[in-house]
Amino acid sequence: MGKIGFIGGGVMAEALISGILNSNSYKPNQIGVSDPLRVRVKELEQKYGIECSIDNQRVIESSDIIIIAVKPQHIENVLEEIKTLGKSTQIIISIVAGATLYLLASKIGHNSVVRVMPNTPAQTSDGMIVWTADKGISQKHHPVISNILQSLGKEIYFEDEKYIDMATAVSASGPAYVAIMIESLIDAGVYIGLPREISKTLVMETFKGSVNYLDKTNIHPTKLRESVSSPGGGTVEAIKSLEENDIRAAFYKAIKAAYTKYQTLGEMHK
Repeated sequence: MGKIGFIGGGVMAEALISGILNSNSYKPNQIGVSDPLRVRVKELEQKYGIECSIDNQRVIESSDIIIIAVKPQHIENVLEEIKTLGKSTQIIISIVAGATLYLLASKIGHNSVVRVMPNTPAQTSDGMIVWTADKGISQKHHPVISNILQSLGKEIYFEDEKYIDMATAVSASGPAYVAIMIESLIDAGVYIGLPREISKTLVMETFKGSVNYLDKTNIHPTKLRESVSSPGGGTVEAIKSLEENDIRAAFYKAIKAAYTKYQTLGEMHK
């Protein structure tokens, strides 16, 4: 569908560009990027053969789909530029945290807008991406948008925007939860006497293997836990200790705290 223009050429934008080109959905001459840093513009131009500029106007005026990939503090200025220079026929996709459909539509003056929330693993095309769209996005546009987002990983569409903040608390913040679990297990291995590099390898491979096992077998996580927990064994003792320290309650509280915060941030844009 025509040409894609990126406002912002950061890591997530580059992940999208790389994924889109690798999927052969678009050619380099169908992608444009604007970024305020000349060195970044030159880097992207040389690496991907795409049209790059430090001028948002060029990208806005020449694109059918505009993907906003700037820091949250810059989005309102970008939306004002799109309102002034863009067209109502353009699809506007935002991957900016906290930018609601209301903010996007009200600032640009039309409702052909899409709100996307990727997570950090999207940078290596292993992401979990959730998205929703306003009424200006018809069903015929959905495959086009899905195709773009699938270059970052797995995507899920929500008809109701309220689920975006819920999903963000789980999947967008999720890599941090996984990181602190991995960090803690590595440190625990060192605590009982393992060399750090060996402990790290054990933990990383165990996480990767466990996730792949659950994915390929499609069994419930409870079944995996039970299969590893032999009666009277060390795993049961470890699980008992985790439960006594309220591990489940800690996750419930963490997810709820993140969700509440994202709701508050969203209200700021209404």
